[in-house]
Amino acid sequence: MRNGQRFVFACFFAVSSTLTGCRPAQRIALAADSRGIGALGRAAQGVVPSPDLLAQQKGLAHYLAGLLAEGHGDLAHAKVQYRNAHEQDPGSAQILLRLGVVQLQGNEVERASESLEAAAKLEPSDPRPKFVLGVLYSDQGRFDDAAKEYSQVLTQDPRNLGALSQLADLYILQEKLQDGLAVYERLLQERPDSAVAHFNIGVLYAKVGNWPEAIEHMAKAVELDPSFLEARLGLAVSLELGGQLGQAREQFLQVLDQEPVNTQLIHYLARVSYRLGDLGEAARWLTRYLSFKPREAAAHLELAHVRIEQGQWQQAVELIQNVLDPQNPGQGSVELWTALGMAYQTGQRYPDAEQAYRQAIKIAPTEVGPYLQLGTLFHRLGEYPVAEQVFQEAFRQHPDDPNLLNSLGYLYVDWGVHLEEAVNLLERALSQDPQNGAYLDSLGWAYFKLGQMEEALQLLQVAVTRMPDPEVFEHLGQVYLKLGKEKEALSMWKKGLEISSKDPEVMQRLKFHIRELTGNRKGR
Repeated sequence: MRNGQRFVFACFFAVSSTLTGCRPAQRIALAADSRGIGALGRAAQGVVPSPDLLAQQKGLAHYLAGLLAEGHGDLAHAKVQYRNAHEQDPGSAQILLRLGVVQLQGNEVERASESLEAAAKLEPSDPRPKFVLGVLYSDQGRFDDAAKEYSQVLTQDPRNLGALSQLADLYILQEKLQDGLAVYERLLQERPDSAVAHFNIGVLYAKVGNWPEAIEHMAKAVELDPSFLEARLGLAVSLELGGQLGQAREQFLQVLDQEPVNTQLIHYLARVSYRLGDLGEAARWLTRYLSFKPREAAAHLELAHVRIEQGQWQQAVELIQNVLDPQNPGQGSVELWTALGMAYQTGQRYPDAEQAYRQAIKIAPTEVGPYLQLGTLFHRLGEYPVAEQVFQEAFRQHPDDPNLLNSLGYLYVDWGVHLEEAVNLLERALSQDPQNGAYLDSLGWAYFKLGQMEEALQLLQVAVTRMPDPEVFEHLGQVYLKLGKEKEALSMWKKGLEISSKDPEVMQRLKFHIRELTGNRKGR
């Protein structure tokens, strides 16, 4: 991080930022200052110095020798000199402060604590011992004590930027995000031109999910310092998580111009391109990522999923097989075998798809995903009893899984059996995710099969806004047709055809509905 920051803004995908602490010695920069050394200096000419004054003069000599040694990096000699200075002048808070700092730099935490606490008692009006104590207590995990010290510093010096920054960071470590935000807002009042401060407060807003504020402060940090790569990356991630995908991609590209081999950035760009629906661009970025990390199974899997959506199932199969152990392919991950099944299913190689799904189930018999894929395969093939058997086997292990509830309920609806039970299953799924377009569609279609058209219409009208899928448009068109609204039905089916689909059967049905309806009109 830059300029002593402790924030690390990392894959944030997620979209998450954490605080890391420098060693105390790296964070403490207290200027040498002899103001606290008592009544130091030469005795007036012709006046015999008192024993106390002589001791203070000797203490000053040791103190200056300690400063010189500390400046040359000789902490051991500096510590000896400061101890000698303290013996000569035990009432000097400044000597104890420097001794405590050197002890802290040498990781003598207990002794440093004693020296600094003594310095704070000797000179209550000096905020510096309190500040260093705050750093020490924070590193010891004594967060409440540290916050107390920083608050006392700010009581004495409300514009102390170091104390404001440390206190804000401390609140974040304690997950007191709102308190941290309040302190950083104070810091920004003192330093509105600080790119670092804007970046840090942007991170805090990101942590609480306030993307507009996070974006605003990250953008200000970039404006103040265009070379601040962490801020530009933070802005890109905030834009992505805030739903502004196009602008996020622009920022990622600008960072990549300065770090062209940064694989994390390349992966971000693949993810954003995928979310923008640009499968070709997502595939290009993932291919570039794999050129740097050719054996990373997760990246092969991601690219395989993109290829499946593109209909390039042979390439997907090849990608997955590249990371399956040829000597022992049966030991691959459940995700790889499930994706392999999906690729084969896309290529209509159904026996191979079934075999892959069953291998995934064998590897992870308690995971619901492979059961869902295998059951859905049999559902699409019209083998309803086999599909039901697969879903029921998973249902015994996962009776409340919403995707499984939806899949089993939708199977019953398509099959035309157990419709009341199907409604119950689908309502249970929808209760867990009321905005899910697939669940709304399934329940609406169940009501259609039960002849409850008004309920079906209400649900499907919402479903088509949540999930504009050709099959949902087909269902809604069927409801309109049943209600005698042929114009609306035809409009829905035409809209469904405008959307690309991986399921050619749905597209064929939509064309059939349109031909049948328009043909009937001409025949009247």
